[in-house]
Amino acid sequence: MDPAHWIAFVGTVVLLQMPPGPDSMLVTARGIGQGRRVALFTVLGMTAGAGMVQLPLIAFGVSSLVRTSPLAFGALQWLGAAYLVWLGLGLVFTKPETQARPDTTPIKAVAAAREGMIANLFNPWPITFMAAFLPQFVDPHGSSVTLQLLLLGATQKMTGVLVLGTYAVASGSIGAWILKRPRVRLWQQRIAGLLIVGLGFRMAFGGGAGVKLPGRRLHPQEPKAHHEHCQTQAGECHASRSDRSGECQGARRAVGSPGDILRRGRRLRYGGHGKRRDTS
Repeated sequence: MDPAHWIAFVGTVVLLQMPPGPDSMLVTARGIGQGRRVALFTVLGMTAGAGMVQLPLIAFGVSSLVRTSPLAFGALQWLGAAYLVWLGLGLVFTKPETQARPDTTPIKAVAAAREGMIANLFNPWPITFMAAFLPQFVDPHGSSVTLQLLLLGATQKMTGVLVLGTYAVASGSIGAWILKRPRVRLWQQRIAGLLIVGLGFRMAFGGGAGVKLPGRRLHPQEPKAHHEHCQTQAGECHASRSDRSGECQGARRAVGSPGDILRRGRRLRYGGHGKRRDTS
């Protein structure tokens, strides 16, 4: 793959990953509630953990089932929403006496990574976005298409570590202050739980992350329909250009050369008698 092509891909992916979404908001909630370490392991699960499942599916074409089957897409969407609601309710109904103990063991790093991985896998938008977006940067005349897809997918996951890791570090700094104040932490946990429950309902009823490309939203069945629409528009545009070309040639013959136009303009402006007319 051309290095310049790869750099363009990296820049595009980072710009698309920077706006807040379900993943970044879950990481932020974990960082504020359990600290920087737990948030970073959540990021690791969302990127490396989920990537080990998603990348082979993308590279070998299995992800087309998710893109083309409304049943499979809907099932993933509802499973992901239910999982987020379950996580959020667990935080909302945290017992005050549990929070009051300063030496209570927080969520384990492995559990945080597992939760991040499951939340990302059960959200159909990441794999749908990857299946629709990554092929745009594949060179069919270059090396193995499968290897190119794996490289692009791995690159996207690494940029995800950087972007989501920034959310984790920033929110973890706030979380370190909150962890020293049990009562504040209790209410923060409940607020974070409500936020995660809201993300679950958003995924179920609002279309998930809603990954946006310039000016529009991706849909699981959009790539094929968009391709057919572009072909139709291209044919119409070609025919329209041919028609306009014939009209323009006829108009040029009727109007005359640029010199003829200039001379007629002068006659109109000066009235044909050398006296200038008012054009204001």
